[in-house]
Amino acid sequence: MNILIVFDTDISPSAAGGATRMTHTLAETLSAQYGSQVSLAFFKTHKVPSPIQNKIHVTSPIEKSGFETFLLENKIDVILVSLVIKKYLHFIPEIYKIARKHNIKMVQWFHMMPGFEIMSYGSISRFLYAVKKRKQVIWNLKYMLMTGLGFMVRPVVTHFILRPKYRLQYDNCDAYVLLSENFIPDLEKMLGSKHLDKVYAINNSLTLQNTISEEALQQKQKQVLLLARQDEPMKRISLALRIWKKIEERNGVADWNFIVAGRGDDLDYYQYLAKKLQLKRCTIAGFLSEQPYKKSSIFMMTSAWEGWGLTLTEAQQMGVVPVAFNSYGAVYDIIQNGENGIIVPNNDLNAFADALVSLMMNDEVRLQMALRAVTSSNRFSLDKIACKWMDLFEHLLADTEQN
Repeated sequence: MNILIVFDTDISPSAAGGATRMTHTLAETLSAQYGSQVSLAFFKTHKVPSPIQNKIHVTSPIEKSGFETFLLENKIDVILVSLVIKKYLHFIPEIYKIARKHNIKMVQWFHMMPGFEIMSYGSISRFLYAVKKRKQVIWNLKYMLMTGLGFMVRPVVTHFILRPKYRLQYDNCDAYVLLSENFIPDLEKMLGSKHLDKVYAINNSLTLQNTISEEALQQKQKQVLLLARQDEPMKRISLALRIWKKIEERNGVADWNFIVAGRGDDLDYYQYLAKKLQLKRCTIAGFLSEQPYKKSSIFMMTSAWEGWGLTLTEAQQMGVVPVAFNSYGAVYDIIQNGENGIIVPNNDLNAFADALVSLMMNDEVRLQMALRAVTSSNRFSLDKIACKWMDLFEHLLADTEQN
């Protein structure tokens, strides 16, 4: 099977971001395990070019970039559109028009939670810090207003701004792939219609090569980890710091520590907030060269939304019991509440603190949950997820032959 992946950039395995990592991983697997000829079309170069040899740099207008000739010369059967950056979406109808002309199937792969654009988080604290630093003031004002007045703003933004964008993507494909079936209601809201007949759900695969051994699980330390891009509108790490403040006020857990790891624009804000909250057993570590899962026992996720949550499955692979808000549908694909992690009602900081304490205070419960987390993570093995993609492609091509 000959597959063309259309991505924003020249996919690099060294690039940050879950969408880039997953697209690169899928391309490698389809080629290595299924013998597919995988090609790449991209709009922006990357300082570390993709190892995919057969590729084309697409420019505007698309008909003058040699795109159609590239499809025919490589005998493409399926086009997998994996665009993330908004400014490239206008190419989609042109690509689909060419695909239909040559009876090539086209699949849209949506890496986000539908409606993520109106779910970003803002707070007075973050806005005042932005004013103090004279940095990203307008953006933080927007996020603060969206959070406080979202019930008024979101329906208007959805109808007039987002719906045309989602319609463009959905109407110009043969299959529309979400990362979770639980995102289908969100997509229905964005499109303004139900009974969608070409929506499929394929989860993201695991990203770590190995899982932790049972022996290594016994060596875990009393450490809670949050690993994420330091980005307040999406990751809401300020909530994690406020939760940890509650933990430091509880009895019986004084020997536990909290590490916040990752790079991003809001790192200085989190350092400021941790100091303001007078946190004593919290380290804002920034980037860590050493893999932080090995020593940690509990993982925190406080995101306003996620497309999938790769760090949740990574934590499970390494026996780090995840605790997360139910702020997005795919969390239920990953965590079976009370079995391989804990799901907390969104924005309930006290319930989140209670969940952490319950794990900290009960070693046996935490160990058994960690063991189940490791085992359950195998559901998302690369082999199993790649097989689902191949099944979808073969299903679409079988429809072509029948018609």
